[in-house]
Amino acid sequence: YQSFVSQGAATSPKWQFYWYGGFLRFQVRTSSTSSATFSAPWSAPLNTWTHLAVAREGDQLIFFVNGIVAGKTALAGVVLPDSPDLLKIGAISIDSGGTRYLEGQLDEIRISKGAARWNANFVLPASRYTSDAETKLLVHYGSPTTLFFDDRGGDSHVLSLVQQARPDLIDKV
Repeated sequence: YQSFVSQGAATSPKWQFYWYGGFLRFQVRTSSTSSATFSAPWSAPLNTWTHLAVAREGDQLIFFVNGIVAGKTALAGVVLPDSPDLLKIGAISIDSGGTRYLEGQLDEIRISKGAARWNANFVLPASRYTSDAETKLLVHYGSPTTLFFDDRGGDSHVLSLVQQARPDLIDKV
């Protein structure tokens, strides 16, 4: 698993956006026995920055890679759980216990609510994102040597670094 962002504990209600087995995946678990996983094929290129996005528009989930629609899937009746658990960036709680960490780098994470950012192919931004009314979390990262992040979402989130990047894994994915 290569997790980009997730919220929820291993067996509790959760949602997670990750890459596994050649597919971008978005999983929603509403209880310990009920879950749905949506996917689109994708191969992660080595040593190349890639813009990934997932958007929900109505009853559709849309995956984007570098601004191009990589897949669409129906979400009829699927509601994202309101989890009290920590939001994890670059980490995922696994069902057998423990956490798996992203083997790579992230530059920017944005979570929006209330509007789908995209519903068709789009031109990649030339500069960092800025916050607006739908932005719930906007995190900009520094370089692997400066290790800073900055919440520009406007909702006064408290961000904590819980595990430092592992230099032996940088540029592996």
